[in-house]
Amino acid sequence: MERRGLVLLLVLPVLLLVLLLLAGPGAGAAGPGAAGPGRARRGSEGALRDRPGQDRARGQPLRDRDRDRDRDRHHHNHQEGEKKEEGRGGDEEQQQQQQQQQQQRSCHGAFDLYFVLDKSGSVRHHWTEIYSFVESLAEKFISPMLRMSFIVFSSRGTTVMKLTEDREAIRRGLNILRSEVPGGDTFMHEGFIRANEQISFENSGGLRTASVIIALTDGELQRDQFYYAEKEADRARSLGAIVYCVGVKDFNETQLSTIADSIDHVFPVTGGFHALRGVIDSILKKSCIEILAVEPSSVCAGESFQVVVRGNGFYHARNIDQVLCSFKINDTITINEKPTVVQDTYLFCPAPVLEEIGQVVFLQVSMNKGLTFISSSVSITSTKCISSVSLSSGFLCLVPPL
Repeated sequence: MERRGLVLLLVLPVLLLVLLLLAGPGAGAAGPGAAGPGRARRGSEGALRDRPGQDRARGQPLRDRDRDRDRDRHHHNHQEGEKKEEGRGGDEEQQQQQQQQQQQRSCHGAFDLYFVLDKSGSVRHHWTEIYSFVESLAEKFISPMLRMSFIVFSSRGTTVMKLTEDREAIRRGLNILRSEVPGGDTFMHEGFIRANEQISFENSGGLRTASVIIALTDGELQRDQFYYAEKEADRARSLGAIVYCVGVKDFNETQLSTIADSIDHVFPVTGGFHALRGVIDSILKKSCIEILAVEPSSVCAGESFQVVVRGNGFYHARNIDQVLCSFKINDTITINEKPTVVQDTYLFCPAPVLEEIGQVVFLQVSMNKGLTFISSSVSITSTKCISSVSLSSGFLCLVPPL
């Protein structure tokens, strides 16, 4: 009995342990199984409740990205727009600068300028354009020493305004020119005759001022008309004048290149009278001969020196070997020197020695070996200078004896 009881005591705990082991998974399964559906429902309901939130959470970055993309696109477009505006602004500024440069182009040359204008019947309906062309070009020559004359030709030549540097007189002359009524034949030589009369008269007075003739016509000259026009143009050249021709519409370029100094002295205007204003700057550039400055402007009295004469148009001479620098001393003595260097914008010339202190020399340039001169207000003044020898002597006198 005792042995049986002992066996039972040993077996019972084992059996209880086995039962517990067998019951544990079932109970664990039952517990979670009972709670599982509710938890699953709650999980599915929670998932249903949470999914919109998660969708919102996922959708919010999408909207943010879309908004950022739109903002970036707007910013990029704004930058592109600014660049385009800057580009347009730059173009407008460049155009304004070009217009200002064109408006600022002018000539400071001091010479005699003759406008010889076709007033024949063929320009009857275009006189306004011709007048406007002359007015605009005349305003570009701004030197107070420049003189101007207006001449018209048809069946005869008429001097509308004689040579003058008076700006008020030039304005009155322009008003008279504007009121001219075209009509008659195209006798260009009659206009040259009126210009040559004035050039010859001025040369006889001793002034010998350089002359520039700008002749305008719109058609082909007949044989006799061309012959006499060429003859009078040659006479103008013999008097020292430079001859330019402006041909409008149906002109004969071969004829005009013969009347003018050369083909380079002809300005063709094939676009008609309304295109005349387009050649103003070209005419100004080619016809302007000006002295702008001299270096040095002050020299030592009694010493030899050389000068650089700066300006424009020195290549306009028919032959650059005929270019001369002219020094007018105290308005009494004129000395001509051949430049050692001739460029379009400067001359390098030897200069005469100025013996006296305070002498003033005005610069002139001749394009035809001294026949006529381009004047200027540019001058050189002689001053007293202390030589290096004097400085050395003075220094030695100041050194005390040892």
